[in-house]
Amino acid sequence: MKARKVSPSAGTCVVVIVMVLISLTIASAGTEKVLADFAGPHGGLEPWAGLVADAAGNLYGVTYYGGPHGKGEVFRLQRSGVTGWSECTAYGFKGGDDGAAPYGGLIFDAAGNLYGTTSSAGAYGGGAVFKLAHSAGCNWTSTVLHQFGKGLDGSYPAAALTFDHSGRLYGTTQAGGTQGYGTVFTLQLTDGKWIEQVLHNFRGKDGSSPWASVTFDGGGNLYGTTATGGTYDYGVVFQLSPASGGRWIEHVIHTFSGGLDGSEPQAGVVFDKQGNLYSASVYGGAHSAGNIFELTKQSNNSWKETVLYNFTGGADGASPWDTPIFDSAGNLYATAYEGGSSFGTVFELTHTYRGWKENVLYTFRGGRSGQCPVGGLIRDSAGNLYGTALRGGSHKRGLVFEITKADPVR
Repeated sequence: MKARKVSPSAGTCVVVIVMVLISLTIASAGTEKVLADFAGPHGGLEPWAGLVADAAGNLYGVTYYGGPHGKGEVFRLQRSGVTGWSECTAYGFKGGDDGAAPYGGLIFDAAGNLYGTTSSAGAYGGGAVFKLAHSAGCNWTSTVLHQFGKGLDGSYPAAALTFDHSGRLYGTTQAGGTQGYGTVFTLQLTDGKWIEQVLHNFRGKDGSSPWASVTFDGGGNLYGTTATGGTYDYGVVFQLSPASGGRWIEHVIHTFSGGLDGSEPQAGVVFDKQGNLYSASVYGGAHSAGNIFELTKQSNNSWKETVLYNFTGGADGASPWDTPIFDSAGNLYATAYEGGSSFGTVFELTHTYRGWKENVLYTFRGGRSGQCPVGGLIRDSAGNLYGTALRGGSHKRGLVFEITKADPVR
């Protein structure tokens, strides 16, 4: 089994345009710069995940295929004031015990080591958790921390990991566990070995197939989404709270109906300063093209969903897959996998006195500019945005882009 997100038009990123009484023009306010254009025969192919930056401003990411052994790679983009950016393979997966097909993004620890997951292969065929330590130049050494698929520990992890304050790792698997619907797990370093504990086994009605990372609140509770499951099988937003005896208790805080509230979220959640949750649904909404939503905790401890923006499937984009990010002013940024000129958009949501407004920052046009942005964005101190396009580029293998800061299209 391959851990792959399902798109209605994965080859072209074209969606059926929903006719609505809104006039939108395809325009881009930002300027795109292609930082890496993956090339064969040993280059990366299909970067599904987003990027992470080190202290020097170098960028790291993964590709699902390609690399020196064809099983995926970790790549580095090094910033150079003279030549711009140079790309190299930091580690090429071999498809054995080290795993294959890295799907989720990477994270750093305080010492500069990288951590991630592979969605397949490994000793038991269910993927692995790995650590990469820098050796020299662009060479990193891989250590496998956990092999999935040997029992009820979960299988096919497809999201980036999360650290807590004590150095434990937390993540999700989109399959496996006691019911086969996926898990939330933790890994703790004990006597030199990483020991896995499954915190929750999804049962279907409480969620199924978590594709995204989990997020902590200030009280030590974990939050995330599942792409399917729940009462209507369109996914849920869940909370996991620690309890006595090392147990964790799940609370479903929103169940998607597949209608106006959204459907099949594959993004994680992000908190604002007031403790409200934000995320995206790939489908559903007013025009069946996905939405951005907020969950606000009520006095009775329930959570209320408010849809901030419904995508039309036109110039504004469609099918947002990645977790939005905030800037210091409280604006949200993310990508839409489709729409725009059919190949996806980078957008901003700003809070006005009339509510939230979407501004298209960049529209992908396919070809050398890339298509299908899906992995999420990171933002530098100057306001420039960085991400990956799953397809397109000179070699049709995907690329890494920068959108320079500019006033959005109004």
